Amino acid sequence: MESIFKPKKSICTSRTFGNMVTDRRDLIGAIAMYTTRCAEKLRKQHSCANFAHIFICSNPFRDDLPQYICNKVIKFPFPLSDTGEILHYIIDIVKKIYKPGYHYKRAGVILGGLISDNAIQSNLFESINRSDRIKLQRSIDSINKKMGRDVVRYAIQGYKKSWLLKQQQLSPCYTTRWSDLLSVSL
Repeated sequence: MESIFKPKKSICTSRTFGNMVTDRRDLIGAIAMYTTRCAEKLRKQHSCANFAHIFICSNPFRDDLPQYICNKVIKFPFPLSDTGEILHYIIDIVKKIYKPGYHYKRAGVILGGLISDNAIQSNLFESINRSDRIKLQRSIDSINKKMGRDVVRYAIQGYKKSWLLKQQQLSPCYTTRWSDLLSVSL
């Protein structure tokens, strides 16, 4: 049994949508949400990503609908862990690979080329104040940890989530939710 924590080599968040997505804004909102989750995991293990792999695909089991699968890899100009900066690059790619007329069933984001955040080399000519951005991300993460997930979020993530998973058959959470706790009557 290993007791030493080994950081992940890549971080992925991908989901199958509960309802097929046709609207570009809904697809961008879903991918923005997945990007946010990946960036949170990235910062939790004190890493930065060198590239992102984005994919979208239609439902391959629906022969009556046109099929489309596309994925793109984008290399960041320098290693990133800032959600806002990662979203800037990823959303541009999603806008390019989205094609209207298709019913999308699955999408995801994979962040790779992970390195430790203390191994980042600074750029002398950079116009962005990295230390302020790091403080901002820490503040957002601590608020979301204390108050609940996505209390503070980016507007691109949206509020209407028609693409969420179907969870009708979800088991009760007896050990983590007071509302699901069993009660016994005598």
